[in-house]
Amino acid sequence: MVQSTNVAKEDLVGSELIRYIIETKIPAMKEMIILHSKGQLPGIRKEVAKGENDDKGAIFIHGGFVHEKQTSRGINKLPHGNPQDLPKIITEYLYVRPTLTSFRESIKAALKYDCATLLYPKGIAYNVHIKDIFQDIILDWLNGARDDRRTRVREFSPKALEEYDLTGILKSYAPPIVSKEDENQLSTYGARRIAAAPVAACLTNPVGYYKKAKRGRYLSLSKRDADEFIIGIEQALKPIVSSGGHTLSNSPLVLCHTERTLEYSLVGLIEIMYGKFGEFATLSLEPTRAALVTDLCVPAEYTQENAFARFQSKEYVLVLRTYPPTNPGSRSKRERIMLVTPEDLKLKSIVVS
Repeated sequence: MVQSTNVAKEDLVGSELIRYIIETKIPAMKEMIILHSKGQLPGIRKEVAKGENDDKGAIFIHGGFVHEKQTSRGINKLPHGNPQDLPKIITEYLYVRPTLTSFRESIKAALKYDCATLLYPKGIAYNVHIKDIFQDIILDWLNGARDDRRTRVREFSPKALEEYDLTGILKSYAPPIVSKEDENQLSTYGARRIAAAPVAACLTNPVGYYKKAKRGRYLSLSKRDADEFIIGIEQALKPIVSSGGHTLSNSPLVLCHTERTLEYSLVGLIEIMYGKFGEFATLSLEPTRAALVTDLCVPAEYTQENAFARFQSKEYVLVLRTYPPTNPGSRSKRERIMLVTPEDLKLKSIVVS
């Protein structure tokens, strides 16, 4: 799992999952760059252009963290690869570590569904509908921590004393895009963030999550099921690696949005959730501008060769912003800004014609 605080760029974007998601967004990026040049970008919170394999958003979660009882329709785990090429009768021998090709085929299939995709070292589950149990568990834990001085001081600021609700979690896992007037409106945060933020919050305390989840109030697991569940959680905190040793997925939770949410972002954000409470990163395609170059952690990082796309005389860059841990219910505007170059992703720069 990606470790927190000043995390390396490679740890966030150096996986095949992130690389493939960005690759599928390239047709949409080209269309949005042309619209930007004409001054015709969709407004904030409006749908952006989409490619053939990028027609929906997505949620990717390392599967061991989700128990079948936390879903509405169960978990149908399949081997990696194109689902249409799988035999009708699937045996245990088909569940092997994927190759780069079979993993990419799996992700291509996953992007056609609205609900979550669960990733396993030797399998994948598509279109999984996750119930509100994650939300209930994290609120139970946070409000219990609020009443327990030792836990509160260890995990959060002494000021973190209010009664928490779902919007408190969402504020901590959203970039500074929400006005004070709208921050208590659930619809402001988007359906995918509403589903994913409680999962990300539980990931920050896997032992506490396990202890609460296995109880009768939530999952009511037998000893055998509980033992299997903790093994799955431990596995979910590790990177998923291909049969050839390539990192396929390094972060246990990745979101893809289909709306513009930042002023300068041309396409929907990719969000990577990891580390401590409220810690996450975003990826966005943006036009170069003086203020952005000045705000980079290393301003010299920007060169014309590092541009992700070019159109006429304008350059566009892929911007990685990381946000530090925070108290529940708050969001720091501090951000660490880096550029992700074509070389970082082993992709060619985009030339829009």
